[in-house]
Amino acid sequence: INEVGSSYTKSEVSVTSTITSKQGYEKKRRYAMSLATLAAKPDKRVFMVNEGAIALLVDLANSHDATVQVRCASAFAALSKESSIRVRMLEEGVLTSVLALANNTSAWEVKAYSCIALCNLCCEDGYESKMVKESVPFLVTHIASSCPECLDVCLKILLNLSCTTDKFHRIEDITEALIFFSNFALTLDQEYIILGTLCNLSAMRNNQLRLVEDGCLRIVEKHFKSPSKFLRKTACEVLKNLTVDHRTRLKLLELNIIALLLDISNDPEEDIRMQCIKSFLFLSKDEQFRRKIAESEALEYILNVSKSISNGQYELGHIVAKILQILCSDQAIVPILVKS
Repeated sequence: INEVGSSYTKSEVSVTSTITSKQGYEKKRRYAMSLATLAAKPDKRVFMVNEGAIALLVDLANSHDATVQVRCASAFAALSKESSIRVRMLEEGVLTSVLALANNTSAWEVKAYSCIALCNLCCEDGYESKMVKESVPFLVTHIASSCPECLDVCLKILLNLSCTTDKFHRIEDITEALIFFSNFALTLDQEYIILGTLCNLSAMRNNQLRLVEDGCLRIVEKHFKSPSKFLRKTACEVLKNLTVDHRTRLKLLELNIIALLLDISNDPEEDIRMQCIKSFLFLSKDEQFRRKIAESEALEYILNVSKSISNGQYELGHIVAKILQILCSDQAIVPILVKS
């Protein structure tokens, strides 16, 4: 629409320029098709990369032609399956191209192939921080919302990003994505992936408090009564990891964590009860929790566990003895312990 006062001159478009443009699109389509076909053959992938295929695919991926985009995304997905060339792909700009393809298309095929490529590239150690910085967690929520078929792969991307021991900048983006997905109608396998990712995040140094503040305990709590042993065990392991950090314990005190642990302590599985007693060990290191334990049913539970230890349960015996030692070293609660 022309603005008032502006003037434009007429321009001609020659037939030759239109044909050249069309030929260019066809040429790009042929290139993209050939590269995608070669990438689908495992024995050709390393050869392709050594011959400069990555740079050509990155260039072709900038095309606005839907056919070219699908072929490029397909080629990236296939190449990413080859673990020996993932670093080269990441170093030569494939991540940027894949993110652009996923962001700038409405075609589900492009989104699906882009998800596969991202998931495989996330398997490469040391690039988790870079991918989070490039807003991959936000992207997967967008993709899964528009393409529910990609939900499994999107969750696996988050799991791969959490497979590191050190907390890094914007790690909370993964947590936000998990909370977003926790509101979906998930299958059992998808619940496994979300809890597994949370377990990884809760094991990172100095990340526990942020998880509790972001509301991750709400995701964990609903699995303590799950019929799945794996879900119950993983949920309890997340809870145990959260009790390790001294700053997080104050927050857990407000959330009445002792009552939750006492509920879990009745689980029929021994390894789940073991996670529970370990949580009490970490909580007992905090002065406020020691008094709470001494004044609640938790002390009776710990004493009952000590009485039920059988020959060979050395780890359990060591944990219970350590808890009692810590409690008895607190002079403020010794009178309560003597009366118990």
